[in-house]
Amino acid sequence: MQQKKDEEAGKNKVKAHVAKALLYRHWTHWNEGKRSHLFVVPADGSGSAKDLTAGAEYDVPPDQRGEASDINFSPDSKEICFTAVTDKVEATSTNGDLFVVPVSGGEAKRITTQPGFDGNPVYSPDGKYIAYHAQLTAGMRRIAGA
Repeated sequence: MQQKKDEEAGKNKVKAHVAKALLYRHWTHWNEGKRSHLFVVPADGSGSAKDLTAGAEYDVPPDQRGEASDINFSPDSKEICFTAVTDKVEATSTNGDLFVVPVSGGEAKRITTQPGFDGNPVYSPDGKYIAYHAQLTAGMRRIAGA
């Protein structure tokens, strides 16, 4: 799908940035309608890359607020926990939820639902628990003063 978009843009005589939704630009880069997906590759190079978020309409990690620490493997390496922003209007959202997905593939399962941003998941050594930071309420804080 991404390759098809690149090919269509290359063939189009019009060289303009077309935005169909908010969050069309973040700091130093344009959103070209592509998504960052979560892939796994066997460490020994024995297989091909597997997209664990195929078809997802969200970025992993989130484009505007996420970072590499928003993705973490379970201790047994059979599962990955990640943060994603799935709100319809991503540009005005301060929400982000945690999801888990088996490394073997399958449906990603949402495990947090509060209205603020949840991120930086870290599994307990036995893999039974996931610690993370949580913004319990939606919104941005403004600091008064100079």
